[in-house]
Amino acid sequence: MKPDSNPVYLETQGQGQDVVLVHGWGMHGGFWREFAEELAREYRVTCVDLPGHGRSAPIDDYAPETIATLLARSAPGAAHWIGWSLGATLALFLAGLFPERVKSVGLLAGNPKFSRDPDWRQAITREVLDQFKHDLIGDCHRALLRFLNMQTFGMESSRETYRTLKTRLNECAPPDPEALCAGVEILKHADQRERLRTLNRPVLAILGTADSLVPACVSRSLLELNPMIDCCVIQGAGHIPFITHRRECLAEVLRFLKKQGLDSDA
Repeated sequence: MKPDSNPVYLETQGQGQDVVLVHGWGMHGGFWREFAEELAREYRVTCVDLPGHGRSAPIDDYAPETIATLLARSAPGAAHWIGWSLGATLALFLAGLFPERVKSVGLLAGNPKFSRDPDWRQAITREVLDQFKHDLIGDCHRALLRFLNMQTFGMESSRETYRTLKTRLNECAPPDPEALCAGVEILKHADQRERLRTLNRPVLAILGTADSLVPACVSRSLLELNPMIDCCVIQGAGHIPFITHRRECLAEVLRFLKKQGLDSDA
């Protein structure tokens, strides 16, 4: 565990090049468990709990720049950063602020701009994000369960997947309400399109055809921003591809990471 001066909780396993996994809104590092265990057969994998989530302490300032700074200070030196949903947004912030700490960036169900605008239609409306925040006022835990249910509804084995996610969520105390509200605000206002366009690090984007929050068609817009992005669309996957389609997602991540190793040896 980290020293008391560092509020970010880390769990590390495996050996080799460093890979850091950053979870999504309202969750914790334990959601990566099976995916991380398989990835750790070839890499040293660190799962973080974002501030105010899981076993990480709350903080006073949940600005994305502050969170990215804490992650950079907490995690191994130079690493491959893989973020899921909100974690993908934070990984992009970190890559912009601390490029020397980033070998590559993986975006799992990520979007450089989560909120829809006239010039960025492949996103969710701000009204949906406002509803997420409104739901937190009454019962944070119930709101998170509704969020998980929304991600599994209509999918194959949806009930089993929902039960798994619910069990995983309940492994830790509920997140800090302020952290949850701040996470919605980050998703609502962050625009990482220019950062992604100019980022001089390898980028992997994994999307799912059944994702209700990040439409798979955003892949075309990602490639317009940066033709060097490695885009992969998994058929039938929703917003949690590393759980519902772990084998396919792992294969794409391993392919991408091994390519970075080959390129660095060249």
